Amino acid sequence: DMVKVQSDLTGITLGMFDLRVDQMAAEAEATAASANSMSEALYLLDFELAKLPAAQTEVYRRALKDYPHLVTDERRMQFLECEEFDAALAARRLAKHWKLRMELFGSDRCFLPMTMAGAMKGEVEKVVERRIEQILPVTDTAGRAILYEDASRRNLAEYSMEEEARGVWYMLETLTEIPEVRRRGVVIIVNASAMQREHYSRKMTLLTEVEYSVVPIRMRAVHICHPNPVVYYVIVPVIKRFLPKDVRLRIKLYYGSIASVLQQLEGHSLPKDRLPVELGGALNVDMTKWALDRLALETCSPDPTASAHIDGPAAKRARGESGPESKPSKLHEAIYPNIAAVTAEAAAAADTSTTATCTRNRSTSTFKSNVKSETRNRGDGRGGRSNSVASRARSRSRG
Repeated sequence: DMVKVQSDLTGITLGMFDLRVDQMAAEAEATAASANSMSEALYLLDFELAKLPAAQTEVYRRALKDYPHLVTDERRMQFLECEEFDAALAARRLAKHWKLRMELFGSDRCFLPMTMAGAMKGEVEKVVERRIEQILPVTDTAGRAILYEDASRRNLAEYSMEEEARGVWYMLETLTEIPEVRRRGVVIIVNASAMQREHYSRKMTLLTEVEYSVVPIRMRAVHICHPNPVVYYVIVPVIKRFLPKDVRLRIKLYYGSIASVLQQLEGHSLPKDRLPVELGGALNVDMTKWALDRLALETCSPDPTASAHIDGPAAKRARGESGPESKPSKLHEAIYPNIAAVTAEAAAAADTSTTATCTRNRSTSTFKSNVKSETRNRGDGRGGRSNSVASRARSRSRG
């Protein structure tokens, strides 16, 4: 377990049985394509869900019955993948996901799609304005998405922790759309240099639950940079009390000068060109572009519920209105290489009064092949595949 934690912190995924990786990977791909294997995994998930107390699964059962488009087999498989096909852990995460979703979003928005026009209607603008948490426009050198947090921007007198937790939930949900990011996971970088007691709330446990135990994505490591005495002696120890051991072990603190911290982060797959300028890096993050890219993608979504009320470019053109064109951010150029084509298709569809066809699947598959190519060049992709193979082998043995 400690080897796994250390490999996640450094970005090097270690695997067993290196001599059989290719053979096992081919077998795993064939197994993953098998409908029977998927059915067996979902059967085990349902079996574990049935063992949980009714109070924990009540919201999930309601979603399954009344809103089946939100609880598809593909969506439930994401929870199994996140927990390496451990059905018991996946069941607890799935039940907790819906229970906390009801608590945070309320009954009026709990069962709406996680989009700007759905559950997040009227809130994304606040997320962009606050800029407490931001998705960086690049991955680390291990191919993992990066969530950057500057808690000193938190103003609890103007908004609640529930609002902030909903914003983080939405950002992480956008990352679950990408299979490679779901498999490789997310790392969190915290700029704690200016964090004080007033930036902390007991309700921060909501935020930690969203980041670590609700959304179906793996949280690989937490890098806390430049912690001041308040953070080191008060805030971090309190937060750790509410975290499971596996997560506590993945938290690493970095001290010293800016140059020293940058050097330490580089040893954990985070070189200077993949860090924000606030930490001495080279990235200027534009949350407005990120939000506009999401708007364009959701506008051309084939899901009519997700795009019916979005005031995006296609909708404006359909009404004969014009607006400034927005350029995609670097992250979405990597994750959605065809973002320009997506927007163009949406505009053409609006002009001809036909249904827009989103190219998200094609774009994510392109991103997946790009990441695999980068991994082969780096030479550290074999372990990740073997881990996936081992987890699927365990799943088959349980079946």
